[in-house]
Amino acid sequence: GKKTSQQKKIAVVYAVGTIVTGESTFSLLGGTAVGSDTLVQALKQADSDKTVQAIVLRVDSPGGSALASDLIWREVQRIKKPVIASMGNIAASGGYYISMGCDQIYAQPGTLTGSIGVVGGKISFAGLFERFGVKTEVISIGKNSGLLSAVNPMTESERKVWKANMEEVYRQFVAKTASGRNLTVKQLEPLAGGRVWTGRQAKKNG
Repeated sequence: GKKTSQQKKIAVVYAVGTIVTGESTFSLLGGTAVGSDTLVQALKQADSDKTVQAIVLRVDSPGGSALASDLIWREVQRIKKPVIASMGNIAASGGYYISMGCDQIYAQPGTLTGSIGVVGGKISFAGLFERFGVKTEVISIGKNSGLLSAVNPMTESERKVWKANMEEVYRQFVAKTASGRNLTVKQLEPLAGGRVWTGRQAKKNG
């Protein structure tokens, strides 16, 4: 293989596209997905390279999986070297999540950022199946076992579980942002709730 320079350098790790668990993918239609496994591996590689003095995390992402975002955030937190977030056109929701653990964040005046919030749900195809004469029968054991079923809508009990899970993810998102940006949860709460800011507004908001 080629010999890499032994000079001191800065590593740039790209997080462009929707954030998903697993490996990064590229679509022929032009869409990309940032895989948490791929990104964590790239960060580990940059961290273990003794010639790399600092890491730039270049983010251009509207978000995606909360779990995948948290895995990337944890890796950023683990790294002792300076990690700098450089935000492109958009670094919102999960794109903000992976940036907030960095030592410093740079955004363009028009970057769409923030969106410290959680959204979720599921699509039920029950009506569609009936329309096309498809008969389905679900055998489930347990009160909330149909939570992820695409056949039936959520029961009231399943809805409560889903809501509780979303509220816990949101609580962690807000707490980690507050800690990373040296704000109290009380200071941050009016800026969270899924609100989106331009880079200029975000800088003013801290």
